[in-house]
Amino acid sequence: MTGHQFIRKLRAIGRVENREVRVDKARGKGSHVTVWFGTRYCVLPELSRELKTGTLANVLRALGVERDRL
Repeated sequence: MTGHQFIRKLRAIGRVENREVRVDKARGKGSHVTVWFGTRYCVLPELSRELKTGTLANVLRALGVERDRL
């Protein structure tokens, strides 16, 4: 799953749970972006590349989203 696909799925979950999903490109170094899910946030690497399994697991843990919800 790429970063763009992850954000699309996260926005769908946010609509169901009535949580704000925000992507802040200014708060990231280089090609990294900060993703907000409600009050929780994390930094994602380049959105056009495939997210590695460990990176995806850490992002989901930081945002409080379970893997099976994607």
